[in-house]
Amino acid sequence: MKGRQALRLLMLALLLGGLIGCRLPGGTTLLGGAGLSTPAAHEVPREVPPLVGRALFAKRAAQATMDEVAIAATVSLINTGTNVTVATGLTDQNGRFSLKPPRNFVPDGTATYYLEAYKGLDGNRPGADVARVRTVTKIVNGAWLTLTNAAPDGDIVVGPASTAIALGAALRKGTALPVDFDALIGKLSGNTFTPVPNLSNVDFNALFTLVQEGLSENRDPVQTIGYDVGSGTWKRVDVPPSQFAVDTLSPSSGVVGSTVTISGRGFSTNAAAHIVRFNGVPAVPDAATETSLSVRVPPGATSGPLTAQIHGIIAMGPIFTVPVVVSGFAPASAAPGTTVTLTGSGFDMATLSNNAVRFTGNVLGVVTAASETTLKVTVPSGAVSGPLNVSVSGTSTITGSPLAVLVSVTGLNPFVVQPNGTFTVSGTGFGSTVASVSVSVGGSAFSVLAASPTALTVRAPGAEMVGPLSVQVEGQTGVSPMNLRVFVGLAGNALIQKVAGARQPAAGTLATNWGVSAPRAITFDAAHNAYFVAGDKVYKVDTAQRISVVAGSDESGFSGDGGPATSAKLYYPTALATDAAGNLYIADSANYRVRKVAPNGIITTYAGNGSYGFSGDGGAAASAQFKSISALAFDAAGNLYIADPSNYRIRRITPGGIVSTVAGNGTEGLSGDGGQATSAQIDNPGGLACDAAGNLYYSDIDRDRVRKIGLDGVISAVAGNGGYGFAGDGGPATSAWLKSPRGLAFDGGGNLYIGDYYNSRVRKVASGGTISTVAGSGTSGNSGDGGPATAANLAYPNGVAIDHNGDLYIADNTNGIRKVDAGGTITTAYGTGFHSYSGDGEQAITAQFYSPSYLALDPAGNLYVADTGNQRIRKIAASGVVTTVAGNGTGGYAGDAGPATAARLSSPTGVAVDATGNLYIADTDNYRVRKVTPGGTITTVVGNGTNGYDGDGGPATSARIGTVYGLAVDASGNLYLADYNYHVIRKVTPGGVISTVAGTGTGAYGGDGGLAVNAQLKYPYGLAVDTAGNLYIADNGNHSVRKVTPAGLISTVAGSGINGYMGDGGPAASARLFGPKAVSVDVAGNLYVTDIGNACIRKVTPEGMISTIAGNGTSAYTGDGGQAKGAQLAGLSGVTVNSAGTRLYLSDIAYNCLRKIE
Repeated sequence: MKGRQALRLLMLALLLGGLIGCRLPGGTTLLGGAGLSTPAAHEVPREVPPLVGRALFAKRAAQATMDEVAIAATVSLINTGTNVTVATGLTDQNGRFSLKPPRNFVPDGTATYYLEAYKGLDGNRPGADVARVRTVTKIVNGAWLTLTNAAPDGDIVVGPASTAIALGAALRKGTALPVDFDALIGKLSGNTFTPVPNLSNVDFNALFTLVQEGLSENRDPVQTIGYDVGSGTWKRVDVPPSQFAVDTLSPSSGVVGSTVTISGRGFSTNAAAHIVRFNGVPAVPDAATETSLSVRVPPGATSGPLTAQIHGIIAMGPIFTVPVVVSGFAPASAAPGTTVTLTGSGFDMATLSNNAVRFTGNVLGVVTAASETTLKVTVPSGAVSGPLNVSVSGTSTITGSPLAVLVSVTGLNPFVVQPNGTFTVSGTGFGSTVASVSVSVGGSAFSVLAASPTALTVRAPGAEMVGPLSVQVEGQTGVSPMNLRVFVGLAGNALIQKVAGARQPAAGTLATNWGVSAPRAITFDAAHNAYFVAGDKVYKVDTAQRISVVAGSDESGFSGDGGPATSAKLYYPTALATDAAGNLYIADSANYRVRKVAPNGIITTYAGNGSYGFSGDGGAAASAQFKSISALAFDAAGNLYIADPSNYRIRRITPGGIVSTVAGNGTEGLSGDGGQATSAQIDNPGGLACDAAGNLYYSDIDRDRVRKIGLDGVISAVAGNGGYGFAGDGGPATSAWLKSPRGLAFDGGGNLYIGDYYNSRVRKVASGGTISTVAGSGTSGNSGDGGPATAANLAYPNGVAIDHNGDLYIADNTNGIRKVDAGGTITTAYGTGFHSYSGDGEQAITAQFYSPSYLALDPAGNLYVADTGNQRIRKIAASGVVTTVAGNGTGGYAGDAGPATAARLSSPTGVAVDATGNLYIADTDNYRVRKVTPGGTITTVVGNGTNGYDGDGGPATSARIGTVYGLAVDASGNLYLADYNYHVIRKVTPGGVISTVAGTGTGAYGGDGGLAVNAQLKYPYGLAVDTAGNLYIADNGNHSVRKVTPAGLISTVAGSGINGYMGDGGPAASARLFGPKAVSVDVAGNLYVTDIGNACIRKVTPEGMISTIAGNGTSAYTGDGGQAKGAQLAGLSGVTVNSAGTRLYLSDIAYNCLRKIE
């Protein structure tokens, strides 16, 4: 038994060894050693599954002398194009096999394979001593399909039935009845065949009978069965009368036009009597003998089985290989999706699917056309530069020169990314392998994390940078049409600096070029310099008309005694006086003091201990108590008189510094005329003046009178009968009506001038007692310069003074300092005529603003400022020069269709700029939105001027809107407006149709996760739109920031809804905000929020983390030139970030300035 087993193993080894390197029946070559086809250099072999099944043979007439040989059959997988045996093996004792292709086998989708089983006798001599059965198989998507299995890798049966079908299809190829090999897949089950076109069950049964017959006679059915073209029948060709056969080919491969010698039996000497078909393509031999044919490979021939036909009978021959030849291609470079034309030979023009072009990147192109000499193929997505592998019916070649596949970069998403952040590069020509792609900006390499033909996932480096992104693939480079920015957003150590809004005039500024805000008093010194109070500062105008600050700083309060007055703090100064020595006295009202500025500029306290009250009479003035000082005046003797209205007294300080009361008994009222002033009742003295004789006069604001305190201390009335109104001009002043008289002054002729505040007039009481109007029409406003003073409009004149020329100066509350000359002509002497307005045409840092609110940047970098208090929109160019682009400074509604600079606005707040340069203005108190074109023309685009909420679905200009603050414009030109009063966000399309996009009109909080139109907002303020079209809302009353997606869904991105300050370093949605007012988004998706209640700017990253980037939480103004986080902010209103995301601008309505953070 052991000897028998050893003999069996020896015979099997000899059988396998004998096959290696020999030619099998039909001329098939088994490659020595590996038995493999060689993959193209740029293809990556991949492991394919084994072919599993069994081999069946018909009963044979003679058996092998050894049972082992009879049982075992050789199984081979043969490429019908190259005639190469890919793999070989043996069946087991039950006829089953599992044939595993080698690991470096490269599947070829164009190839058809024969899976054959042999049982040989007598040394495998061809013709009579071998039994062969075969089936047809193809590999599709890495799986084997055969005649017996259409499902991938199913059980394969190789036997007489499969042999019959394979032979029938091969013999009819190239005839009038061709059979599609692909149609045969899965059509055989057992011995039952499902017919296909041109191969019927009749054909199958006839072939099946012949195959079994041949096998039973130890004949190879492949070489013994033929086809009669004339009768359409199948027959044996190894027996009379059709006895002929094709045995060998020499050579077994050749290009088109080369000559092949066919050896066999039964040929005619008449060459024209034969047809030789090369894989179905016919050719007529050039010469013939009874045992050979000489024939040239015809154009269009491809690799595959060769058949020979004589007298209408076709017999199978060996496989003939027609090498694929590619002589060139055009163009030499192409982009995915375009067509490349290959020239050469060996292409299959009959069946396009038998041609395949594999591009570098291991992707197949789509063959769209084939001829004898050309092949057209579409460059596939995923192709990269390199040679082409062209396969036709299982034979292949690699082009000698590479095709350059163009690389194109079409998009970056996002185009701004955090350091070490990931982004997507869109385009073509990227290939599918990370290793073949390199990405860089300015030479700095990026990490490619994933690659597909049209998209790359890339990680940015850790350093900030900006520039076009380059993608290089196999020597080809594509460059992005836009810059990629690696950017962290504003850094935690960003610096803050003021960029616009002067608090003090620059040296040499003319008084008419500086806006004066609410002047309250004016006086002159002996050198003819003028002094006036505005805000918490005292200004001086010298004789050259140059304006400067002589006392007070940018902060209210009390400080500075013993130092420069310009560094000191004042608190609501109301009145001024100068003495003969050139000292300036300031009624520092809310500090309950009188301050003194010496000619050298040093400030001290002259009177008052800073405590609110009444005390000190008979003692030192510096120790006395006062209440809200309203007026000052010196007499010729150097006594200083002080109006102490809340104490209902007028007090006097002697040159020696002793304080006493000269009028008022300390109780509110009006009484005592004709008696001692110290026993009289007075009520709210507002102005003081002394005549040349030393008599003291005061104006009683609440009693609408002017009274006189004589040198004897007796009090009497000199103007006003106590009636509140306007009457009496031309008559006795004591019979006239006044309206809250304020400032008083005497001229050299003894005439008394009265600032008749609410009558918007200045009245004069002549020395004879007659009253008249010398300035003011009685209508509050700003007009009349250059004309008669009595025709001019004043606005609540306060202080009055007479200069050395006898000209009258009026502290005109909203218009600056007006002057009336001896001829009665009025002009503006100091100021621009508007509150805190100056600087157009100059650098913004020297200009004045008045309650600047919202901000916007255009694509050119111009900054637009809603200068709300000045009723204007100002523009700060990149050069820093400021101009007015809308509004004439007078509140109202006018000017549509005309120049925007001539129009009237009413408390404009929100601003936005679209991509074409149109400027949109929230004309808040006009209940409208105005538009200014790049050409400077203004129109109304939203609102009919009536406060309300309606009009959705109709023209925006017919709709009612409420108090609108924030505006935003998206990339499509849609305008968004935040309606504060009605708790909604509305949208106006470029076509002018208005709708509501967020809010129900009820002030509340709700709706997150749903549609924004069903959500509740509460007093929405500022708006911003990011590059993705998301809308951000400063939901002020809910202490949060909401986001509305382009799909209309709302969520909260910052703020928990509870006011306060907390959460930095954590999720923004869990943090606390306090009254967010404005929002802005940079190109990286960082959100900036003015957290006004916390006096800071918060930043929310795209990942939703919150931090503070500016403001230390104290509402004040400090920190310029230092880190923004350590600065003090006050009056936060608008915020906007530049296109690069590197600079943030914010507006400060408390300090009337703009600051930048970068």
